[in-house]
Amino acid sequence: MKNLSSWLLVMFMFMFWVFRVIVAFQAQYGNEFGGFIAFNYTVEIILLFVVILCMILILRRKLLGGILYLVSYGYYFGGYLLTNSLPKLLSGETLEMGILQNTMVAAVRTCYSYMCIF
Repeated sequence: MKNLSSWLLVMFMFMFWVFRVIVAFQAQYGNEFGGFIAFNYTVEIILLFVVILCMILILRRKLLGGILYLVSYGYYFGGYLLTNSLPKLLSGETLEMGILQNTMVAAVRTCYSYMCIF
């Protein structure tokens, strides 16, 4: 069962990796991909290569892959949540659709990175 869960985790990681490649490619040309933005283009490119390494380590059931994935995406998406979304939510401001979309992606990715450890 652990082998099946590893494959399912990596498949979802790969789908999100392709999504982030498209977002980064669009950010390079100054466009948005359906309202999704690259928070930091340089870090985005570095993370794309780190995730490839994490996928290999998770398929081999190495704990280091899950921890590296958690730390890298927790830093990248968690920082966005703490600096952009959370203060606006706590102050009662209305969030725009683009910020809400990016907040949802950041929240899902931060929670999903916890699952990769197990």
